[in-house]
Amino acid sequence: MDARNVSIVFTSNGKEMVFGKRSAYKIRSVQGLETSDITLTATENAGIDGATVTNRRLGPRHIDIVGGIPSGDREAYRETLVRFFNPSNEGTAIIEYCGRQRKVGYLIENVDFGTLDSVYKIPEFTVSLYCENPMLLSTSSYGRNIAAFIPQFALPFKCTAEKKQIMGYQKISQSVLITNDGDKAVGAEFVITATRGDVSNPIIQNETTGQYIKVVRTLSMGDILRISTIPRQKEILINGSNAITDMDRMSDLSLSIIPGDNVLEYDAADGMTNMDVRLYYTPEYLGV
Repeated sequence: MDARNVSIVFTSNGKEMVFGKRSAYKIRSVQGLETSDITLTATENAGIDGATVTNRRLGPRHIDIVGGIPSGDREAYRETLVRFFNPSNEGTAIIEYCGRQRKVGYLIENVDFGTLDSVYKIPEFTVSLYCENPMLLSTSSYGRNIAAFIPQFALPFKCTAEKKQIMGYQKISQSVLITNDGDKAVGAEFVITATRGDVSNPIIQNETTGQYIKVVRTLSMGDILRISTIPRQKEILINGSNAITDMDRMSDLSLSIIPGDNVLEYDAADGMTNMDVRLYYTPEYLGV
C-alpha cells in the first residue's frame, strides 16, 4: 500500500485530527489496513497425516501508523498528538485510499515518538490502534423503504370531478433485490410500520438464504415493529417494548444480507399493503 495515497480522519471525544495529504502530519507507512490476522483451530488426525480444521476466525485488527512531525513548533505538534490520542478515549477512524473510504472504531494501543539521533531528521511518531471489530465498515449505511408508495403529484396540477388524478401508487411486488458489495454477511435492521391500517403476522424473508423472521402479532395502525439481526444488537421491539416472545419458533434471528445479490420478501397474513418496510444495513470489508 502506497502511504502517500492514504488519508485518515480520526474522531475522538468530540475532536478531529487528520493524517495524510490534507494534513501537516504526513503518513510514512501504515500496516493493518489490508486484512486482520486469521486464527485457525485444528485437531490432529489419528493415524493419518495432517489435521482437521475445526474453526476459522478473524482476530482483532491492529493498525500501526508511522508519521512525521511537521516543522515549526514541533513540541506543540507533539503535545497535540499526545493529548488527542488519550488511551482513556475511544475513537473512530475514516480511512481513504485511492477513492475508497472505510471506517473502523478503535482503542489506543500505543503512541511512541522514538529517539531522534540526528537534528537533521524529521521526528517520527508511531500510533498503534486496537480494533475490536476486524472488519472495516462502509461510511454510508444502506437505508430504503422497500414497500414505499411512488409519488405521482407534480406541478402544474389539475384535477376535476370528471377527470381525476392518481396521487401515488404502491408497488405490488413483495420482493426486492438487494446487492451487498461487502466481503461478509451482515445483520440488518427492519422497521415495519402499520401506516395504512392493521397488519397481522408480518414476515421478512431472505429468499436467497431461506432465512425468515415472522412475528405472530397484529399491529394496529401506527404501530412500529423493529427487528434487528445485527450481532450483539439482536432484538424485536414493538413500539419500544420487547416482543421477542412473539417471534415464530422457526424464525431465524441470524437472518443476514450475504455478499452479492439477495432477494428479500415481505408479507403478512393480512394487511400486507398497509405496511411500510424499511431496511438498514452497513456493508463490511476485509480491507481498503
